[in-house]
This record gives sequence, C-alpha cells and structure tokens, in this order.
Amino acid sequence: MIRLNVGDIVRLKSGGPAMTVLDHDNFSENNENIFIPCVYHNGTQFVRESFPLYSLILSKSDEELRCENDKAVKEELEKFINGQRR
Repeated sequence: MIRLNVGDIVRLKSGGPAMTVLDHDNFSENNENIFIPCVYHNGTQFVRESFPLYSLILSKSDEELRCENDKAVKEELEKFINGQRR
C-alpha cells in the first residue's frame, strides 16, 4: 500500500490529470477501503473529489513530466544532429 502525504501528486492508475492530495486527517474508511481527498483542475475549474487509495499511484506533476519530455527530445535532437555531422 502506498503512503501519501498532503501535497503529494497522484494520478489514477487508469490515467487522468495530476491531482494533489489534500488533508490526510480527513482520509475516510468505508468497508475496508480508504478514500483519499484530492483536488485537480478539469480544464475549467478545480474539482475536489475522494478516490479509493488502491486506485491511485504517486506521480510527477504535469510540469515535471513536460520538462523531462523536453529534455528527452533535446537529447534525441542532439544525437541526430551529431550523427549527421559524421
């Protein structure tokens, strides 16, 4: 079982937007399931919703993922350019 802290970035295992874990003092248990309150932006507004712990994975923020992707693209472009110069 993953351990979450307030402010952690999570996503649903099935995909979807990055979500921020809210107040863990309010984690609720229902029939052995632990529900984690999260907030995310749906493109128009912020949405607060609770999700079962088993459905969440720790994630990086969208900005961190974009930076990693930009870095990977830059590295591939440099390899391509350097390969063309030989």
